[in-house]
Amino acid sequence: MKYILLIGAGFSRNWGGWLASEAFEYLLGHSDIIANNDLNELLWKHQLRGGFEEALAELQGNANTNLDTHKKNLGVLESAILDMFNEMNEAFKKIPDWDLQGTTKMVGKSNFDFLGKFDAIYTLNQDLLLEYHYIGSIVDPEIRTIV
Repeated sequence: MKYILLIGAGFSRNWGGWLASEAFEYLLGHSDIIANNDLNELLWKHQLRGGFEEALAELQGNANTNLDTHKKNLGVLESAILDMFNEMNEAFKKIPDWDLQGTTKMVGKSNFDFLGKFDAIYTLNQDLLLEYHYIGSIVDPEIRTIV
C-alpha cells in the first residue's frame, strides 16, 4: 500500500507562515497596492470570497480583454504577490530548526521521521518551507518537486 500525505493550506503556520488573512493584510499594506485604488478595491471586493487568489483570477481574465489598465494592474498585483512570498520564503530559509520538537528530540518523532513514511507528499501551500527544510536536505534522485 502506498502512503500519500496531503498538506493543507496553513501547514507552514507553525513556523511563521502567513494565513490568508495575513496575506491579505500584507498586500493591502504593499506600497504599490496603496498607490493603486483599483487594486485596493479589488482586494477588498474578494476579501471574503477567495482572497488575493480570486482577485488575481479576475485580473487575469480582464487582462485578456487587452485593456492596458488591466494588464498594468495585473503586473502590479503579481509583483506584490511575489514580494510577499519572497519575504515569507526568506524567513523560512533562516529557520535554524524547523522541527516541532525544538531542542528536545525524541528518536522516531521528528518531522523528518514522520514525513519520511510517505511515498508522496502533496501540498496546497504556495510557500517553500518543505522545499527548503525537508526536500532540500534529502539526497534522493527519485524525489521530484514541482515549484
